[in-house]
Amino acid sequence: MLLNSQQHASNRIAHRQQSTFDRWRWSIDRNRKGPDLYGNAINYGRALYTTQHHSSEAFKVKGREFIIDSDYTMAVAWKLYFGDLMTDLVFGPLRWTPDS
Repeated sequence: MLLNSQQHASNRIAHRQQSTFDRWRWSIDRNRKGPDLYGNAINYGRALYTTQHHSSEAFKVKGREFIIDSDYTMAVAWKLYFGDLMTDLVFGPLRWTPDS
C-alpha cells in the first residue's frame, strides 16, 4: 500500500500552473507538504474534502473531489481564493493523463 509519494502536478485551471509536493496518506487523512503546496484533506469513501495553500503567494483551494470511475476520473468542486477573497468556482470532471 502506497502511503507517501512525491508528486508534480500541472493544470490549466487554477492560478498556479505547476506544483511539486510530498503527499502522505494515513487512514482517512491526507497531507501535502511543499515546497510549492501545503495542505490537508480527509476522505469519506470516494469523496475527498481538501484544502491547499500555495507557498509563494496568498492563493488557496478549498473543495471536494470524487473518484467516479476506474480510470480515476474525478468530479471536482473547487473554490479558489486569493487571500480571503473567493475569486473563482471550478467544477466538473478532471481526466488524468500519465506522463509519457
